[in-house]
Amino acid sequence: MTGPRGAVLTSDRSAPGGFKPSRAGFVRMMWLFTLLVAASVPPVARAENAAPPDSLSLLFRASFGTFKDAAAIAVDPLGSVYVVDRGTQTLQKFVGGSLALSIGGYGWGDAEFSDPRDVSVPSGLDIFVADYANHRVQRYDRKLGLVSTLSTWLDTGPDHFGFPLSVTVSPSGELYVIDGENSRIMKFAPDGTFELSFGGYDAGAGRLEHPERIRLQSDRLVLVADDDRVLLFDPMGNFVREYGKGFFHRVRGITASDSTVYVLDDSSITAGDPVQGVMTWRIELRSVPEKVEWETAVDAAVLGRILYLLTNRRVLMFEVPA
Repeated sequence: MTGPRGAVLTSDRSAPGGFKPSRAGFVRMMWLFTLLVAASVPPVARAENAAPPDSLSLLFRASFGTFKDAAAIAVDPLGSVYVVDRGTQTLQKFVGGSLALSIGGYGWGDAEFSDPRDVSVPSGLDIFVADYANHRVQRYDRKLGLVSTLSTWLDTGPDHFGFPLSVTVSPSGELYVIDGENSRIMKFAPDGTFELSFGGYDAGAGRLEHPERIRLQSDRLVLVADDDRVLLFDPMGNFVREYGKGFFHRVRGITASDSTVYVLDDSSITAGDPVQGVMTWRIELRSVPEKVEWETAVDAAVLGRILYLLTNRRVLMFEVPA
């Protein structure tokens, strides 16, 4: 008797139904079953540790800026681009690819920095800079005039933070800061009142080891780049899940557009949905136009279909795959 695709069945009256597969037939049926299961999995619904398709490419649009040692990039809703440059200790604003405003220089004054590490522009009205060695977060208006300073380095209470590595702001104005001194996240209300901390040494599975960048996916998730992985938290600091462990190598930048999160690591850019643990595509930096491999990619930002890739020397604009 012949079974699926020629699997031979032999009679055995003691078996249920009167038949059982021969040894060779059983092996062939299991092989067929494996093929059928594999064919039923959608091609983009891949486990997070499986390599996503990398045959896609970024469409180069333009490049601009000249930096000594750029550290971070942010793009406001109108398309203005902000970059902090550790080499010149400056915050620079670009409009239409041209330098519009710049402040900075080494120091601790209102318009000075000491190793600026990150910039966040939630609405285009306020610009936040993580001023690392000055132990503060500076808030500027769109003309780069100082609005306020947040610093708790001299405090001894639970609100204390030092060496801020990264900063991001929710749509409702809540401020999240990576406390580089204690490897944790600090959350402040819009008026600067301390609310909570999370991801510290007592956080269990959500403990941060080497946090470098923090971003938000809308107001639903807090995304933290932590060495070779991304950790997800809810706005109250509850650990949600780990994403990309064993796949990424030193995550440098994270940026989100709707449900898609783009992760920049040492060698590639990956798009996916960290909530579902899905990676939809991956592009190696060595395949990116404009000889990016000769520079160091340090951060990324996205606005619509345009991805802004920041190297230590310039900004490159690409159109991302649909």
